[in-house]
Amino acid sequence: MKYYTWLSWILTAAVLSSAEPVEPSDTAAAPVESAATEEDTITLKPDTSASDAATGSTPAVTVSEKDTVGKNDIVVLKENLDTVFIFDKSVFRHVAKDWRNNIDIFRQRGYGASGSSYYGASAVSIRPVEELAEHLPSLANKKFHFSRFGFEPFLMSGGAGFVGLGDGFRLGGVGMSGERRFSSVPFSGDSVLVLRTRVSYGGFLIEKCMLRDKWNLSMGGLLGGSSIKVAISEQTATAFWNEDDDPFSGEEQYNHQAVCFMVEPHCGLTYTIFHFFHLGARVSLPMFMSLDKFGVYTNDFFSVNPGFQISLTFGNLG
Repeated sequence: MKYYTWLSWILTAAVLSSAEPVEPSDTAAAPVESAATEEDTITLKPDTSASDAATGSTPAVTVSEKDTVGKNDIVVLKENLDTVFIFDKSVFRHVAKDWRNNIDIFRQRGYGASGSSYYGASAVSIRPVEELAEHLPSLANKKFHFSRFGFEPFLMSGGAGFVGLGDGFRLGGVGMSGERRFSSVPFSGDSVLVLRTRVSYGGFLIEKCMLRDKWNLSMGGLLGGSSIKVAISEQTATAFWNEDDDPFSGEEQYNHQAVCFMVEPHCGLTYTIFHFFHLGARVSLPMFMSLDKFGVYTNDFFSVNPGFQISLTFGNLG
């Protein structure tokens, strides 16, 4: 029995040793070549996030390494082989549009800040200056060309800054100033006296605004102070004084000043031309009340000085 066992093992070994090895096939050894072309195109599929979430699949985006800026307003940014960022140029346009829309939304809700420049004219009550000219010893027996109606036109300019607190309420500050020169009737041959009068006021601003489309109606008031300053100079060169012959040379010193308490109600209307530029107009009624007056030469006075201004406003609030 042992002999048959040993014989079967020897025959099996002989058969295995005589068998030829199997060569691998050329098809299996050949590397797989990519069917993609040298320049692949960007494939953007429609938004199927809802269906993909249900099925658990994710859309594929194929981008070749050479693609940095494609056609059809597509911008491709690539960090590495695994991360690709694709931007549509229209996204940037949408961002700019959303930015402008947000400005309009803030304007309609009354939030923001703006600065304004004012240019206009006011009918200033000249009675206090006229009274000063009548009682000042150095101006005794001098007659000036004041309006018989008690008001003189002054060109006024100034500015304002304010912030929006919402619901159309605004807080800020305003300052305005303007000046006129009044000459006397010639005396002593060819001499004249010139009164350079400066009116200025400013204070704390509070307004309530109402919007409709691009129109903005504002009503409010100003609470603060004002002053009327008068500088006196004598001109002897000629009785026919004009603006080119300025008698106020060097550093100007105002001889007299009246400090006043000021209240100004006003209303205005602006139109939004651009998102950050508004053109408007307003009517104001500043009222001056002075207890200090022009020293001992005048009495206490209360004056009303109506005005009209054109406003140029820069900011999201008109």
